[in-house]
Amino acid sequence: MTGLSDGSYQVRLLSANSPAVAEDVLTFEVRHHPLGQAMAFFGAGAVIFIILLVLLLRGSRNTDHISSVTSGRSHI
Repeated sequence: MTGLSDGSYQVRLLSANSPAVAEDVLTFEVRHHPLGQAMAFFGAGAVIFIILLVLLLRGSRNTDHISSVTSGRSHI
């Protein structure tokens, strides 16, 4: 849950259709990854994003070149 510190939390779930208080309590624990590990995940995602972007742009350029050759046009 964004904005919560590490620790255990308890919540009571209420129905939007019923004003009665629910008896069941939901308990969950928040444990964040260390900052170094989170930054490594972010960096790896950024590298993969850049690689995919380059591949898509190259593929688009190759497709334009192939379509112009097959239609008789030339990129000069």
